[in-house]
Amino acid sequence: MTSEGGLEEGLGDIPRGKELAVWFGGASVGVWLCCPFWTLTCFVALPLGLIGLVCARIEYLEALDGRAHRRRAVTGGVLSLVGTAAAIVYLVFLVSHPDLPAQG
Repeated sequence: MTSEGGLEEGLGDIPRGKELAVWFGGASVGVWLCCPFWTLTCFVALPLGLIGLVCARIEYLEALDGRAHRRRAVTGGVLSLVGTAAAIVYLVFLVSHPDLPAQG
């Protein structure tokens, strides 16, 4: 392995379709940034974030065996955690403020 190829060359046999945690985590955070309707957004971001957390856990366990990239698994887990936490916090906010028109 040369310094030019780096990690990508050393782990060339990793199937790229299995690294989904970053995609799901990025989607769960991206929904919050792109959609102004947070009442609807939380119901999209929560499942995406939970799926991303499960994928990140699986990818991290594969990274311990050397079959996946640890940095991508951790990045996907952090993004998924942020998206999921934002959805849960917003749902708690909605429940604790019944006078909001969103529950109408």
